[in-house]
Amino acid sequence: MLSSKTLIVDNYDSFTFNLLHIIEAILNEDVEVKRVDEIDRQDLAAFHTIVFSPGPGLPDESTNLLNIMRESMRLEKRILGVCLGLQAMAVAEGAELKNLETVHHGVSEQIHISHPDSILYQNCSVDPFIGRYHSWVVNEEKLPTCWIITSRDKHGEVMSMEHSTKPFYGIQFHPESVLTPEGRAILKGFIEG
Repeated sequence: MLSSKTLIVDNYDSFTFNLLHIIEAILNEDVEVKRVDEIDRQDLAAFHTIVFSPGPGLPDESTNLLNIMRESMRLEKRILGVCLGLQAMAVAEGAELKNLETVHHGVSEQIHISHPDSILYQNCSVDPFIGRYHSWVVNEEKLPTCWIITSRDKHGEVMSMEHSTKPFYGIQFHPESVLTPEGRAILKGFIEG
């Protein structure tokens, strides 16, 4: 029997347990949380769904993040990358990041949904408000063509993406933040989609 268990990879972020509580409420079951540097690649086989939390720094500054991301993708787990998690997903696929001129920390902004059929946005209003806490984004010019950009900010920067054939989803913003009123609906779309 295939596992239905969910793992949250904690990148040492204060928002991780906010994510946990929302996801547990949607699933109505316990979700396991492990720190990124406490996970072995073989641990991943036990999980169906893996959520990579936000966190400080860049993906290649973590001793284990890219290893865990690459193995999760190799195993074709159902993956959601949040903020740093999205960036790690992109870098694991050979993409590059770029530093924004303006730091977005605790900023509420509206995004434009460019792919309304995405499971992430099926239960959302048109162009929802989201909470941003980052200064780096995926450089779309270096993103492999197997990725679909599903939303952008007002400057056209990538705010979410998904793989064209595999169950990999990434969001640059924080769905668990109070600045993302429809964050629960976005997480529900991922979990139930």
